[in-house]
Amino acid sequence: MQEIITLYLDTPLTPLWIAAGADGTLHHCSFRPLYDLPAPSSSPPPAVDRIADQLLEYVFIGRTHFTIPCSLKGTAFQLSVWHQTQLIPYGETRTYRELAAQTGNPKAWRAVGSALKHNPLLIVVPCHRVIPASGGVGGFAGGSKLKKTLLEHELQGLSQMP
Repeated sequence: MQEIITLYLDTPLTPLWIAAGADGTLHHCSFRPLYDLPAPSSSPPPAVDRIADQLLEYVFIGRTHFTIPCSLKGTAFQLSVWHQTQLIPYGETRTYRELAAQTGNPKAWRAVGSALKHNPLLIVVPCHRVIPASGGVGGFAGGSKLKKTLLEHELQGLSQMP
């Protein structure tokens, strides 16, 4: 079994806890401590540093997409939802209904919400970009205030791009 390395990133937007393999494959990215994993590493291998670099680039310079190898484990439906979520462009949103339709299950918008609730790779699988049809912010693992902050961060980043 591959060694799992954890990192803690304290960013102006939110703290991030990361769990990755020594090969640089991201297994988990959360806004809360990863209690069932080892304490954060003080000297991660370079492959894990690259994950941290990309997440920090998202926060500080508006990285719009990630090239991080990811390990996603879930049901076929969850994997489909997470894949479609990764296709939502930086600074844009989709509704739960739109995402359900994109998975081929147009009536499964509540199930989309449930799949997003179990998203293990926050930020990288940008579930903060999925909103209710009413136009509100909707639910989010980090709370609605953080979801709004992340959406505003991306809109600000778009406005600063050449």
